[in-house]
Amino acid sequence: MASRERLEAAIAAASEWLAERYDIAEFKARDRREPGRREKMRAERALMRDVARLFRRMAAAIRQRLEAYPRPAAKAETPDPMGDEWWDEQEAALRAILLRHMGRGASGGGRIFQAAVGVSIDPAAFNKQASKWVQSEYTKLSKTISDGVSDELRKQLQEFITTPGTTVGDVMERLGLETSHAEMIAITEITRAYAEGQRIAGEELQKDYPDLTVREYWFTNNDEIVCEICRPLNGTSVLLQENFTVQDKDGNTIAEIPRPPAHPRCRCWSQTELDV
Repeated sequence: MASRERLEAAIAAASEWLAERYDIAEFKARDRREPGRREKMRAERALMRDVARLFRRMAAAIRQRLEAYPRPAAKAETPDPMGDEWWDEQEAALRAILLRHMGRGASGGGRIFQAAVGVSIDPAAFNKQASKWVQSEYTKLSKTISDGVSDELRKQLQEFITTPGTTVGDVMERLGLETSHAEMIAITEITRAYAEGQRIAGEELQKDYPDLTVREYWFTNNDEIVCEICRPLNGTSVLLQENFTVQDKDGNTIAEIPRPPAHPRCRCWSQTELDV
């Protein structure tokens, strides 16, 4: 527990430092050495566009409802002005977006792996495992995001009711439906999908050729924006089934991370290769 708390504190500190020092646009730059760089950047833009469009629709609907929302007595129970059915619809819309884009990202990771090792894998087997991972990962993420916005709305409604001077605009600013949030999701999850696609491809290759050893390398942009979590991992490698270790300044292991991303907006990438 203590190790996880230290990692979470380090991630929070690194994210805050990056956010204070650099504009959002700079986070989108990917290293020219990164395999599939242009494809990933196009995927980021496409995912960000679709998520941001959904967030704008959600924000408009919530604002419209709040502007007509009667302020109940401070001690009264705070009802959800949107209703469960509406939230279920938003979660389903977000899930559809994520499944579509992340499926493409995982497939892109598989192509990058095959190009690197020069060996083809069974496409049907890869697609089955990739689809299974995408469905599991992004069904959970869409619910997490939707529930998070819903919970924050309830919290802000209580503030709206009990704090004089609180406006609808104040509530809207705190819901996490800004374009910057959509961009964070896009950068983080495209990084994840391509890395996991390589991992799945490597595992499928090992099923066909059990004697082959597959290694996974961690790379960063290695510039002044790289955070303190990722910088020491640059150029390190582990066997495909192993985790990368994060250490504190004294050399103590504080966490293990399977592959990028290590934190929100992580621009690192993995390269999965045969160990020959």
